[in-house]
Amino acid sequence: IILRNTTNVFNPPADGTSYIAGNSTGAGIVVTNITSSSVTTFTDNISLSCGENLYYRVYTYRYSEDNTKGNNYNAARGRAYNEVNYASATISGPVAPITPTSASVTRTDFCADDAGNIVLTAVGGSGSNLEWFEGSCSGIPVGTGNNLSIPSPTVTTTYYVRWASPGCTPSSCITVTVTVAAAPTIADAGPDQSKCGVLFTNLAGNIPVTGSGSWSQTGGPVTATIVNPSLYYT
Repeated sequence: IILRNTTNVFNPPADGTSYIAGNSTGAGIVVTNITSSSVTTFTDNISLSCGENLYYRVYTYRYSEDNTKGNNYNAARGRAYNEVNYASATISGPVAPITPTSASVTRTDFCADDAGNIVLTAVGGSGSNLEWFEGSCSGIPVGTGNNLSIPSPTVTTTYYVRWASPGCTPSSCITVTVTVAAAPTIADAGPDQSKCGVLFTNLAGNIPVTGSGSWSQTGGPVTATIVNPSLYYT
């Protein structure tokens, strides 16, 4: 006879009592009564919740027919259980995930046109799967696993990571942020100018929205002096 309980505390079956599945011994539920000595396995079709344990005990018994054969005849009277020597087992459900302690990235502070990859790494915590998101915890999935390699983002992005296990609520997330600089404004030196007999002229480049520039001379019969090379209208 096999008993199950949510704690490792059992009342053994009572001598002279026959049990069927679903009966209680006081502390323990009967899950099956195997009446054949040739049956050596049993499957308990039950799901365990996160962090739950189930405890089992297997009691053997002998059965001999009641010899009274009178008015008090009882077919179970000869049933005697071995209450001292029994088999036991513990089945554990999935373990609740634990939040990672830190997260890091191999590269940050690069330009939006960066063509490389970044690698996301989490340290600490535990669970079955390491899950990465962007936007929020449980936001846009990025990938799973540690040391996750993904293409470089084109804008500053915060990545969220957590541990998850089947049947359990995921852990909390921790974050790591990758800073991305906007691509520099494309330079425009302005219209060509034709000058003769003058000592000074103004160069009319475009105003940079992002980044900065520097004027330089690429050719000419004489070398010009650029008063302020970093000023767009020098």
